Amino acid sequence: MNYKRKAMTFIVGVQQTALSVTLAITYFDPMSAIPPAILIVWTTVFGTLIATVWKNRTKETKKIPVDII
Repeated sequence: MNYKRKAMTFIVGVQQTALSVTLAITYFDPMSAIPPAILIVWTTVFGTLIATVWKNRTKETKKIPVDII
C-alpha cells in the first residue's frame, strides 16, 4: 500500500473539516460550527487509531484468507 497516499488522505480530511469550521463561523451562526468542531476531534482520534492498526499489520494479516471468499 502507498503510505504517502494514506497520510495525504488523512491530512486533507482534517483540513476540510477545519475549513468547514471557519466557513460556519464566517457565514453562519457561530453555533453552526459545533458539528464540524466535533468532527475535527473525531477525525483526529479515528485517524490515529487507523494509523496504529495499519502500522501493526504484517504481510500475513494483509492477505485475505481463502475460506472467506
